[in-house]
Amino acid sequence: MDWFEALTGFPEGDYAETQRRLSVVDKRLRSDATRRSYGVGIL
Repeated sequence: MDWFEALTGFPEGDYAETQRRLSVVDKRLRSDATRRSYGVGIL
């Protein structure tokens, strides 16, 4: 398991598949594989 899978709950695939499985809701990154979310913002 790499860092991406540890955070999102699924292995990183091609761009379109990875993008489909992630979303940003109320400034939080959410994965369809877990109930976890992470705050995101502007760097």
